[in-house]
Amino acid sequence: MKESKASITIAAPPYEVWEVLTDLRHYEEWNPLFVQAKGTVANGEALSIKMRLPMTLFCGAPFSKLLKAEPESHLEWIVKGFVNRTHYFQLTSDQGGTVTEFTQGERYEGWGTGFYSGFRSMGGARRGFVAMNSALKIEVMRRREAAANQNHNDKDDRDEEDEIAQLDISDGAAVVAAIALSATTAVSASAAVDADVEADVALKNDKEASRDINATYTSTEDPATKMEREARNPERIELDLGSGSISIDFDL
Repeated sequence: MKESKASITIAAPPYEVWEVLTDLRHYEEWNPLFVQAKGTVANGEALSIKMRLPMTLFCGAPFSKLLKAEPESHLEWIVKGFVNRTHYFQLTSDQGGTVTEFTQGERYEGWGTGFYSGFRSMGGARRGFVAMNSALKIEVMRRREAAANQNHNDKDDRDEEDEIAQLDISDGAAVVAAIALSATTAVSASAAVDADVEADVALKNDKEASRDINATYTSTEDPATKMEREARNPERIELDLGSGSISIDFDL
C-alpha cells in the first residue's frame, strides 16, 4: 500500500470546515481538484465525483462509495479499479475548538499501484491536495466573513425595529407630535439653506454693482447758465454710482 497526503491549518472551528467540505453541489465554484461532485454525504451512499489532477493523465468522473462520514471529524470514500484509491479528509480540533488541522490524503492498493506510480499520478495527486486545501481555507474564510456581515446587517435592522417599537402607536397625540416635529425640523433646515443662498446672491450683486461705475459727462444747468459756463470753458463730470451720483465742476 502507498499513500500521499497534505495538511493545512484553518483558523475556523471544525463545523465550519465540515459545512464547506460536505457542500458537494458548490464544489465546482471553488474546488480545483474535485471540480464536480454529486451525492449524499452518508455512510454507504454512492458519489459521482469528477477529479482533475494537475500535470497528469489521470482524471475523470468515477463513482465512489462512501465508507465513513463522521460529522466534523472524518470523511472517506473509495474508488475501485486497477488501483483502489481510498480518499479521506481528517479534521482535528485545536486551540479550544477555534482552529482546524485539516489533512487530505489517499491510500493506493491493488495490482496497478506500481503502474499508477510510474505515471507520476501520486505526485500529481499530492499537488492537487495542496491546491484544494488552500482553496478550502479561502472558501471557509470567505463564508465566515459573509456570515459576519449578514449578522451585522441583521443587527442594524433589529435596532431600527426596536426604535420604532418604542413609539407607543396607541398614543395618537404622541405620534402626530413626532411627525410634526420631524416635518418642522426638515422645513426649518430647508428655509435656512434658502436664506443662505439668497444672502450669497445679494452679496454678489452688491459687489458687482460697486464695480460697475459709469462715468459720463453731462450738463445739468439751464440753457442760460450752460452758455455762460461754456464761455468760461468749464467742465462738469457726473459719476453715476448706481445708488446716487456725484458732480464735480472744474475749469480747464
